[in-house]
Amino acid sequence: MQAAPHFYFDVEQPQKLSRLLIFVKWLLIIPHTVILSVFGFVASLAAFAAWFIILFTGVFPPDIWRFVFYYMQWNARVSVYSVLLRDEYPPIGDGPYPLEFGLVRPEQSSRGLVIGRIFLAIPLGLWLCVLYLLLAILLLIAWFSILFTENMPAGVFDRIVGIMRYSTRVNCYLYMLTDVWPGFHLENPAM
Repeated sequence: MQAAPHFYFDVEQPQKLSRLLIFVKWLLIIPHTVILSVFGFVASLAAFAAWFIILFTGVFPPDIWRFVFYYMQWNARVSVYSVLLRDEYPPIGDGPYPLEFGLVRPEQSSRGLVIGRIFLAIPLGLWLCVLYLLLAILLLIAWFSILFTENMPAGVFDRIVGIMRYSTRVNCYLYMLTDVWPGFHLENPAM
């Protein structure tokens, strides 16, 4: 019997994507961007408070963890929409969306890792910079592909999903939702 992975992120490739939406998605995500900016600020404050709680107790309070994770879920849905992976408009707040994203809340958090996490984040940030450059190129290819064929090549789709997965995994690590080092691979972790 195999244990469930601690983190999972996947998006199913649609059969067809809208040519029209590629021109206006940037405009349609403005309400999400405004709300998520405020939500993200509050989630950052909550994670900062959790930093001290973890440092002294070794436990990320469940209610704060759920709040920060909810922010990560919403942000992931908006990201999937904005990088052209899906045409379904993400709901404001909670609701169904064609994104599988899950994270297991740890019972205990590492006190030492709370302090050292910022130094461990440096190589992750450098790798993310490289991946975001690749993402820009892939989005350009995807945009033109959708414009002419109403679809995205499977290889491009999979690489964009991988970059979004990795970015989300790093954010979950930095927000202390997990102590599992994200590594440098773009696939779902197998546990």
